Amino acid sequence: MNRPVLRYAGLLLMLVAAALAQNSPTLTVINNARDAASVRVVGPSPGSLEVASGTSQTVAVSGGIYYLKVRYCNSRGDCSYTRTGSFTVTQTPYSVSEITVTLHSTGGNLNERSISESEFNGSY
Repeated sequence: MNRPVLRYAGLLLMLVAAALAQNSPTLTVINNARDAASVRVVGPSPGSLEVASGTSQTVAVSGGIYYLKVRYCNSRGDCSYTRTGSFTVTQTPYSVSEITVTLHSTGGNLNERSISESEFNGSY
């Protein structure tokens, strides 16, 4: 194989790797519950989201193991608190996760369980 072809192939490989490395994993929270949700993201990229009923929010996260703490509050100010099971976000030079979590009043796709208000308010 001649040198110009090898240089071109090498350059193309570096550009593809650089493009893939720039993608960040994402976490999308869809709130199908009847009440608004305050979501605390617990893991390597901690944070919080406010997700109105019937809407979704997407954030960039880094790779690692996460779980969510959720506070559902109705229009009267009555609140309930849950915690999801853990999930893994992948971030490699060749692959990134696009995680979607769907919240429901009776438990979403991550085995929500009830927690206390103090556990919700505890540290990330």
